[in-house]
Amino acid sequence: MKKRGFSALLTLAVVSVAIGATGCGEKKDARAAATTAASEQEATKEPDATTEATTDATTDATIEATTEATTEATTEATTETTTEAATGKLSANIKLHSLETAEKTKIEDVDEEFAYAYANYSEIVISDDTAKNYPKLSISIDNLNELEYSSLMENFATCANFATTDESEGYLYGPNAIEMTERISRFDDNATSVLIFYYMNAGGAHPNSWYRSCNYDSKTGEEIKITDVVNDPDTLVEKIIDHLDFDAVDGEEEEELITDLKENGVMGITPLNEQLKNEIDDGTLVWILDENGISTYYATYDLAPYAYGPLTSHLSLEDYPDLLKDEYKIPENTAPVAERVTEEKLEKEEFTLEDLEQYAKPADN
Repeated sequence: MKKRGFSALLTLAVVSVAIGATGCGEKKDARAAATTAASEQEATKEPDATTEATTDATTDATIEATTEATTEATTEATTETTTEAATGKLSANIKLHSLETAEKTKIEDVDEEFAYAYANYSEIVISDDTAKNYPKLSISIDNLNELEYSSLMENFATCANFATTDESEGYLYGPNAIEMTERISRFDDNATSVLIFYYMNAGGAHPNSWYRSCNYDSKTGEEIKITDVVNDPDTLVEKIIDHLDFDAVDGEEEEELITDLKENGVMGITPLNEQLKNEIDDGTLVWILDENGISTYYATYDLAPYAYGPLTSHLSLEDYPDLLKDEYKIPENTAPVAERVTEEKLEKEEFTLEDLEQYAKPADN
């Protein structure tokens, strides 16, 4: 208040000086001008309540609108970026290779010539972007490819050898064959899982088959165990048995077979729960993470006679919401694996029998 009064007096003093310098006829106008000037200055210094309320309301509305717009834009941009990263950060191409022996022969009573042996296999090739962002995972995948190729070629050489040395019997069933297929079941920032299936017909009474699996921490590239990813390892065997499913039988026959495995053991030797526990402990259990939980696989002869076919057991996140530890849960906004993994079929390659000799397993002495 002192400041405002001083300003008003100062204004009046200035105006009085101005009046003294002018005629008496201008005195009234000068006073009016002085009063107006003082009022305008007072209004400028202290706006009235209505003006202040209007200003505050306008400011609040502007800030709120700006904040909302900024938040929406940021959220939308973040969502788009997250989705884009989730769908594009990890991607791969599975190359399908087809091999056959260059030498051919005729099957008895058939005019057409056939190669002695065929081989089909898949190779995982991750994208350059994935290799850059996940270098340790890239190394693990490369090592997996080398290991499986070596195994495939060894078995291919075996098939070709059996076909050429025993045409009178084994080859009557047709060309021998070995197939190796890989399927990526989980592929995200937390985990990568690959299921590998082998099928081999080397001229025996029936083909043979087996599974392998590899599970990696995507960031470190290190292999992980099933007990590393579940919250309750102690009840794992029980859960797996509860969800066993035979491909060849169902209903009462399936229940009877599982009961027999529990009571009398696998092949009449080892109780089922003990067998599975041993496989978990020694790392031979075939299991994968997928987009719905965890699956385990058993080829023919693993748990039951050939006639019963392969078995699977699936533990779903729907049945067990707390199945996985937090670090191995599927990240949000992760696109399905099928959208990020493509397949490419390559031209067939031919190998002479001499070419395959370098892959053949040395004979036992």
